[in-house]
Amino acid sequence: MHGVDYYPNLAPDAVPRLLNMGYDYLILDLGSLNESAAAEFLRCDRKIVLGSLALWKAWSYEEFFKQFDSFTNLGEGYHYLVQMGTFQNHSVFSRQHSISMQEVPFIKDPFRIEREHFLFFDELLSFYSL
Repeated sequence: MHGVDYYPNLAPDAVPRLLNMGYDYLILDLGSLNESAAAEFLRCDRKIVLGSLALWKAWSYEEFFKQFDSFTNLGEGYHYLVQMGTFQNHSVFSRQHSISMQEVPFIKDPFRIEREHFLFFDELLSFYSL
């Protein structure tokens, strides 16, 4: 769709095959954090962490920091995105982990990007100079 190939439910052992298919960019949605996803995530040269600070989901974002903080610098080369939660939650979480976070706008249909969402994607892509 729109010059993009999608591979839903891709098994982790299929990633090397994709890496050798000549793509300019490969975006991996690793889903929830587990051992195989963590290994693949750490191999990526650009890392975007998307999570939620909603009261019932914030624990999983916290888990990410507990698992990775012990063996890597989680500030440089990482881009943190957050869905839902109050501004106060963002501020407290950002200070607690010494990171900056960018809020993701609600997009009803991710296959149909509206004009008001372009600024968000422009900022995100400029972070990586794509």
